[in-house]
Amino acid sequence: MRQRNTMEYWEYRLDLLFWSTMVMFWYRTILFRPVFALSSRQSKVLLWVLVVGCVLVGYLLSRRTRRNGLNASLTVLFPFEVYAMLTYGRYFPKIALGALAVGGVLALAYGLWVLLSPIRRPEERRTILLRRTAVVLLGGRTILCACTLVILGMALAAAMRGGVLLMPSQRAEDGYDGTEDTISGHIEELTQLQAEVWVKLPMSGRLDLLQTVANIERTYLGVPHELRVGAAELEEGVMGRYNSVTNQIVLSLEHLAEDDAGDILDTVLHECYHAYQHSLVELYGQSPERYRDLQLFSAAQDYAEEMRDYQDGEDFSAYYSQRMERDARVYAEAGVTDYGERIAAYLAGEE
Repeated sequence: MRQRNTMEYWEYRLDLLFWSTMVMFWYRTILFRPVFALSSRQSKVLLWVLVVGCVLVGYLLSRRTRRNGLNASLTVLFPFEVYAMLTYGRYFPKIALGALAVGGVLALAYGLWVLLSPIRRPEERRTILLRRTAVVLLGGRTILCACTLVILGMALAAAMRGGVLLMPSQRAEDGYDGTEDTISGHIEELTQLQAEVWVKLPMSGRLDLLQTVANIERTYLGVPHELRVGAAELEEGVMGRYNSVTNQIVLSLEHLAEDDAGDILDTVLHECYHAYQHSLVELYGQSPERYRDLQLFSAAQDYAEEMRDYQDGEDFSAYYSQRMERDARVYAEAGVTDYGERIAAYLAGEE
């Protein structure tokens, strides 16, 4: 086997140790999330086991013939890609399965090509097969590493979007082109909110449908900008939140994946109303002082005061009793009923 060493033993070991530590810190800080059905602590242990195990095996297989920067990079990167497949792959099932299928087929083909090549020195058959096995393992890892890199890239892209992992393909409307989305105008699409249809929708289909709902609510509430829907890993017990800086409604991935359509519709309507409240407070702040006591702005005054000292849920009683939360709950509950009645009427042929 042709030698490909560009590092001394000590240099190679130090390189693996340094970059494993650096990437672990980077991954834990930016991309880490628990594996489904495991606690955060158990997931961290799993990640450490993967990193230590893969780096150790990679070192043992490559220490004699491939002590170089490229192999060190692949050895360090591979366990993090495996972990990313376990945590992020379920949100991109087609891409993840496609990457694994392509990588598996190519790795198998490569392995067969190497192992079944003629052996010119039969007396060294055992030694040659052992060497070829090491080559197959390293080559298969390289192929899988290249194919599954797409999932790690998508996870990094999500981190750059503030943790929003899934985005709908449906366009968020801002109304400036004259577009007015209504329930009646999208009633056929909205029938997918029925329980028996909703459970069959993929995550991407659910987000597209909820983006349509957000577009409708933007029209009804008169919000002067688009309301973009996305999904991310949120704190335990948090179903959704509205980001007034990015104009984005962020849903909990767990909520989106596991709860029924009525509950999720309630969350989206609740957050859409928060967007309306922020717009109302913005208008209130831009109005001349002499107009701010108008009855029109009575709610805006309360909202503005609460936003300055917003109770985010650490004290549940304080959070729940805020006027902006009470009003959003009332609006969402009424909205869920309205959507349900309109859909039922359409299916009965009454609309």
